[in-house]
Amino acid sequence: MGFMEAASRFSVAIGSLLGGFIAYKFGFDVLFIIMSIFSFTSAIYIYFLPRNLL
Repeated sequence: MGFMEAASRFSVAIGSLLGGFIAYKFGFDVLFIIMSIFSFTSAIYIYFLPRNLL
């Protein structure tokens, strides 16, 4: 249980730092492009999952 909480907090900290670095280095618009790629990939993955797993 403690490991899950630590992993959750660590990922939030790393995500904030990484997002800030990307926004500073490449601009804020790149974050939206990256998130749209992740979202589209996840949607395709979920679409092709067998129905009994959903």
